Amino acid sequence: MYIRFPRAGSRGNGKYNNSILEFFALMNWMLRPVDGYLFQRPDLQMSLPIRYHSLNWQDMCRQQHEACCRLHKALRSQVRPSRNPFEPLAPIIDLPDPLEAVADMVQRMRLDRPIGSPADEAIWARDILLIKLLTTNSLPLLISLS
Repeated sequence: MYIRFPRAGSRGNGKYNNSILEFFALMNWMLRPVDGYLFQRPDLQMSLPIRYHSLNWQDMCRQQHEACCRLHKALRSQVRPSRNPFEPLAPIIDLPDPLEAVADMVQRMRLDRPIGSPADEAIWARDILLIKLLTTNSLPLLISLS
């Protein structure tokens, strides 16, 4: 069962993290009566094991939606942070001028421009643009990190 994996996984450290709530939120959205994706796709019923073929698709979706809602509520109080999201950035944030490291990164990215693939070049240009946008608007970011 999926909910056992995040708890037992090496990153989860035996705890439920926010990904389990995101999983149930996604399932709730997909199973939501009337306008949920799966609720509107009874044609998918034939892809299930034979024992489910004779059941009412929408009733099954409703039951699973209710079960996911109950699990989401029950697990909410058990969710704990499994890692510090700032830990990988700490060496950069601790520098006297963190933007210098970002400028160095942009320079190295420029030198690594892909050639011959328009799709790869578009991704490269997008990545540089995003980093430059973060750099030009870094003051609020750096204030929130300190």
